[in-house]
Amino acid sequence: MSFNEDASGDDADAHQSKKRRTTRACDICRTRKRRCDGEENDKCWHCMEGNLECTYLNVAPKRPPPRSSEMRSLELELQAAKDEILMLRTQLASARSGSVNGGIQMAEASLQVLRSLLDSLNKPRPPPPAEDLEFLNMTERFEKMHVGATGEVHFVGKSSSVALLQATMEVKAEVDRLESGNPAAPVAPHWRRRPEYWSCRPWQNPAPAPPFTSYVFPPLSLILTLSSLYFSNVNTYLPLLHRPSFERRVNSGEFLNNRAFGATVLLVCAIAARWHPDPSCGAPAGGVPSTASGLMCGWAWFSQVPLMGRHVFTQATLEDLQHYCLAVAFLNGASAPQASWNLIGMGLRVAQDLGVHRRRTSIERPTPASEQLKRAFWVLVYYDRVISCTFGRACALEFSDFDAEPLIECDDEYWDDPDRPFQQPAGVPSTIAYFNVQMRLLHIMSLAARMLYHLGSSRIVFGIDDSWEEALVTEFDSAMNVWMDSIPDHLRWANSSSSASPAFPPSPSSVPTDPDTTEIFLDQTVALQCLFYYVQSIVHRPFIPAMRLASPDANPGASPAPSVPSVTIITNAARACANAVDVQRRRKGENVPVLIHFSAVLTAANVLLLNVWTQKRAALRAGVAPPDLSRDLANARKCLDVIKLSEQRWQHSGILGDILDELIPHDSFDSDKYWSSKAVTPDLAMPFLIPYTPSDPLWSTLNRAPQEEQGFDAFGSGWDAFESWGGYADDAGGFGYGQ
Repeated sequence: MSFNEDASGDDADAHQSKKRRTTRACDICRTRKRRCDGEENDKCWHCMEGNLECTYLNVAPKRPPPRSSEMRSLELELQAAKDEILMLRTQLASARSGSVNGGIQMAEASLQVLRSLLDSLNKPRPPPPAEDLEFLNMTERFEKMHVGATGEVHFVGKSSSVALLQATMEVKAEVDRLESGNPAAPVAPHWRRRPEYWSCRPWQNPAPAPPFTSYVFPPLSLILTLSSLYFSNVNTYLPLLHRPSFERRVNSGEFLNNRAFGATVLLVCAIAARWHPDPSCGAPAGGVPSTASGLMCGWAWFSQVPLMGRHVFTQATLEDLQHYCLAVAFLNGASAPQASWNLIGMGLRVAQDLGVHRRRTSIERPTPASEQLKRAFWVLVYYDRVISCTFGRACALEFSDFDAEPLIECDDEYWDDPDRPFQQPAGVPSTIAYFNVQMRLLHIMSLAARMLYHLGSSRIVFGIDDSWEEALVTEFDSAMNVWMDSIPDHLRWANSSSSASPAFPPSPSSVPTDPDTTEIFLDQTVALQCLFYYVQSIVHRPFIPAMRLASPDANPGASPAPSVPSVTIITNAARACANAVDVQRRRKGENVPVLIHFSAVLTAANVLLLNVWTQKRAALRAGVAPPDLSRDLANARKCLDVIKLSEQRWQHSGILGDILDELIPHDSFDSDKYWSSKAVTPDLAMPFLIPYTPSDPLWSTLNRAPQEEQGFDAFGSGWDAFESWGGYADDAGGFGYGQ
């Protein structure tokens, strides 16, 4: 054996010897936690001294690897979740017995409501309460009015603006009598009413077009101009048509061969003619008085389209559904709003026949046709909400009757993108978002109108009292605040008294760079604000003492002093609405899309004038000088000036503008002093953020018991001012029809 082999053998023995050595203490030393000098199979010194058995049987536990911070965090979260589950189990166990009883009570209450309803169906109807007779009396007086054909009557209900406007007329009439000192003084003549707006126009009753006749179209260049006006002024707010496909079909001449699409083109031209600078654009043949210049726009094209097509007996098409929407849009600005309300019901039934009101069970890729069908349905739902509430009538389709998906928030130009169809680019806000946000608020409005303006007989059947209604108002206010928080950034109104226009959010990604898109978002923002104030006035209007003319006997549990500060809330809402549209008017001049928020502006002016006349009446009764009314008068004139921007082409704007002009006390109001075209009143705060003070002079004058009004004839000479409407009541219905 060589030297190297001997060396390697010695190293191996040494390695084995070291391997047998152990640094592990024996079992006795480990138990007593002392140093051990022994080796495995040999006794240590401590065991030898104590004559103990030295063993190495117990294996030391392996030390776990160090835990990471992420692992420790997960363990803490897991323990917290276990603790929370334990707490929830404890609460569930304690509440389980009570929940069973609560569910039984809720079921019993629902059954009791059903029993009351079924019981009322099997009994003769009781006489209507006084609060219902109030509005039935109003309807009977409408029978004395006529437009065109004598005897036409169109019903308006409690939520209609007629009641609010009539209350203002009554208060003004009483103020006139108090100022004259003659209780029997006649009502002042209506010297501000212009006959061109108050007379029926012959072109509004066209004979139905015979079937299969050829349409008479305007020149192609004019069609393209009118189409652009339609998409800029109407489709931006009510997205019915898909602009790229519509313009492609027009340029290809399809409207000359396709009768359904030809009718669509004629209706689009008729609507857009009201924005054309030529007042005779689309006017019917024949001489028209110069005083009515502009009011006949579009009638020559609208009268060619039969509103009742063959789809009544056959399968309807997309164009048939669009025709209803377009016809409603045209008639809504004329003097035939009751016709538009009837067409809405027909259109919604056609949509249900097509199944557009239901959500698809399978996930399908959207197509231009399917999305336009959905658009037509939602536009009809929009009109159903707005016009039904304006007329004080029930909606044709309740929220629980359909589950159609909202519109895809993708602008028209991105529908046909080959890579990302129907997808809005990231960071680019869509103009369609406005419509979806608006519809969510309109659902709240329709529910409020249905629950707060019910028949008085239902109060008796279901045992409803004022405290229950006030609780409802609180819930509606809460829902509206939630809606306000859900508005996307590019449609939010920035209340700033130092700025003459609404400021967009500071986030650069949400601010459009296109000036045209910026103006669209500005107009949509103002429209949402006005709609919010309008819905707020609808929710709180039943609690205005001036509107609660029924006797307490007809309203069980009625309280003369509601706990909800409704008068203050709707007055502040009216002021905020007036200032919002005034900001828009100063920025845009005559190009204000007032028809989008016409009802809101009209209601705001009406509320402000009711406040003015009520305070003047209270001062005359008390024999004191009236308070300073300049603020509300200035705000009312802001609304009137905006309404008058559209009176050259929209007949109802002229009619309602005349009425508001008569209600403004011109003799006691210095417009030069209080109305400046370069100043903006800095009171754009949200009405629900304004503190309520019980000493508010408006609240103290309006907060009176209903019986205090019994000495005043609710339909006396104040109603005479209403009758000089020239019979327009049966057509205009709720004094505020329109978008």
